[in-house]
Amino acid sequence: MSSGIKVAQKVRVGVENQNGQILQFFCYIKQILQDRLVLVFSESNAVFSTSLVEGSSIRLSIYTPIGILLMDSIVITEPQNCEFEVEFEKARKRIQRRRYVRSEANYRMIIEQNGETYTALSKDIGGGGIRFVCDANLQVNQLLRCKLFLPGCEEGVFVIGRAEKKQRFRENEYLIEFLQIEEVDRNKIIKKCLELEAKRIREV
Repeated sequence: MSSGIKVAQKVRVGVENQNGQILQFFCYIKQILQDRLVLVFSESNAVFSTSLVEGSSIRLSIYTPIGILLMDSIVITEPQNCEFEVEFEKARKRIQRRRYVRSEANYRMIIEQNGETYTALSKDIGGGGIRFVCDANLQVNQLLRCKLFLPGCEEGVFVIGRAEKKQRFRENEYLIEFLQIEEVDRNKIIKKCLELEAKRIREV
């Protein structure tokens, strides 16, 4: 079992239905066994239960702090009460190291750009970037400095990145992709994401 896999981590499940379509939905790790995982999903995803037939092959994308781990697996126990068990067939090397779990979180931020300082509020956070809202008209594709105030971290987390905007974003919504961050600070963000995911799974 990979040391990067832990209880409460987010998992994307890919499974083929009777029409040959690949269905995808998210669940969380409830229990880790030697070569198996017990996964749990919300009732809103119960519609996928009919495709999780015992013996069927599925693809798991497990969002760990070190990257996304792809696992080819087999359904061992069909879903009951939104839980099912899978066994690993084989594990592939982790890929896309710069992709991290993102969690919704509203934390205070201070943004510096072109000598000006602004306040902002995060909308979701991850080890690779932060989506946030700010009333200032920030310069897109320009560098900015950011200080994120995580609960229990009075000194804040410092990052340097580039302001970006996605087409779906609102007028005052931005994204900062990290270009420079101390690993100790990145780990603080990742740890907070895992705590938020663990809390979310307890509420499922």
